Amino acid sequence: MATHQNDQNANQIWLYFQNVIQWVEAVFPKKRSEMKGVEWGQLYNRFNDGLYDTAKLEDEIKALMIDDDVTRKRASMATS
Repeated sequence: MATHQNDQNANQIWLYFQNVIQWVEAVFPKKRSEMKGVEWGQLYNRFNDGLYDTAKLEDEIKALMIDDDVTRKRASMATS
């Protein structure tokens, strides 16, 4: 943000913000409370070029959400 403090306007950051929101809504159409606080900008930067089968992804998410072995239901950005 500091690098943009002298910009004439915030159009570029506003467009990026809108792109992130549109991508999240397209890839994850079902909203869950666990989605709050996720680093969506980082996920967008890393995965926005991919094509995803949202129905298949939703099925996988449902399975993980009911799995008792999954103790942290929120996404994390683990470094690989």
